[in-house]
Amino acid sequence: MGKAIKEVKYHFRHSSECVIRFGNGTDESMKRAQNAINELWRFTDDMFVMNETDEELISTGITFGADSVYTNWKFTVDDIYFKRSQSFIARRQQCC
Repeated sequence: MGKAIKEVKYHFRHSSECVIRFGNGTDESMKRAQNAINELWRFTDDMFVMNETDEELISTGITFGADSVYTNWKFTVDDIYFKRSQSFIARRQQCC
């Protein structure tokens, strides 16, 4: 379990730094980052949709509901985009 958590933290840090770096880079890197967000943002809600299997696993205590992490996830994503630039957040809200 410890190795898995270490791996997740690594990928989170690396991907966050890439978003910030691309967003604060050249006009081209900002445009490409924005296009990627525009294309993929619509799928983010799927991470929080629960089905019958999820509900069963939650009721038996094997896992937890994704809705319990949504607020923290949203705060973290917005924080990364804020560090990237104010205009990026504004454009993301307009597109999605």
